[in-house]
Amino acid sequence: MALGGTTAALASTPAAKGCTWFADAPNSNNDAAVGRKGCTNTIKANGYIKENRVGPDDIVGETLNVGAGWFMVYGTCGNGQGKYFAQVTAVNSSGGARSDDVVRCN
Repeated sequence: MALGGTTAALASTPAAKGCTWFADAPNSNNDAAVGRKGCTNTIKANGYIKENRVGPDDIVGETLNVGAGWFMVYGTCGNGQGKYFAQVTAVNSSGGARSDDVVRCN
């Protein structure tokens, strides 16, 4: 399955050599694939779709405590047009990634 889109990844933890965190930019439905690539193990992670705001970012979609290499996060467009991004964070360790901002929900 192809995981296209803009990817911005942070370095993985030393314990997960060969792994790369990724967060694809949300697609036209405001959904995104997030997780880790190139891994032989899985760790628990949380995925989010957020609207980039001047104040605290607004979570418009989340998938929590998933123990998979990669997974989908489904966002909504309840806030209307704006700059949205995907983010993934490890639950019990450091690591994660954030996508680029994209304008969605036109």
